[in-house]
Amino acid sequence: CVLGQTHPNLEIVLVDDGSTDATAAIARAAGERVRVLSQENRGVSYARNVGLESCSGDFVHFLDADDLLAPNFYELLAAPLVADPSLDATYCSEECFEGDWQTRKVLWRSDKAAYEAGLYSEVLLSSNLGVINVLYRLSSLAFVGGFDVTLRTSEDYDFQLRFARFCRMQRVSEAVYYYRCHPVSATRDYATIYRSRLMVAKRHVSAFEGMKSRRREWKELRRRGAVEACGAM
Repeated sequence: CVLGQTHPNLEIVLVDDGSTDATAAIARAAGERVRVLSQENRGVSYARNVGLESCSGDFVHFLDADDLLAPNFYELLAAPLVADPSLDATYCSEECFEGDWQTRKVLWRSDKAAYEAGLYSEVLLSSNLGVINVLYRLSSLAFVGGFDVTLRTSEDYDFQLRFARFCRMQRVSEAVYYYRCHPVSATRDYATIYRSRLMVAKRHVSAFEGMKSRRREWKELRRRGAVEACGAM
């Protein structure tokens, strides 16, 4: 899905995070278009950081091994970033499916809300804007500091919160990213995901400027139990 993109100029960096299949060999067979970096298994956060440090283009996108993109994903999401240099990222809607692409069953379609205004509070409350359906301006990620390697889950939520504190995003309404859901996918372990996202929210809530003056956000976060230790704010 990457080699067939309509965008003409792509730098493809594949981080082989200790795979035990033929991932690296298949990628190297693509020739000079794909740069393969192999390492022992250290987790998704570390792998993404290695890939990020190896990028040299204007924009960067993180893609997991079994997810798919529409052929015009990069062309569509790059256009607003080229047109507006003050824009830090674009994001699109997504579809979740299971099975092979040809016989896929669509489980749900997420029409991502427009987060241009109140970006930080909306990401904090919704926690449903990941990193795979986002195209970032590489220079803007200097404010973020990479993925937290101590997090095994919700590392994307933490990353997006740090990004949203400083940066502007623009929505592209089309669903051009496709998330493959397996029966044993980590995203189906709802209890673990909830606990990890609550922990990340607690970490960030003290940095949520003007929290008490924003009654809706404060009420919602208290309902979720994310600020029980922050009553002195």
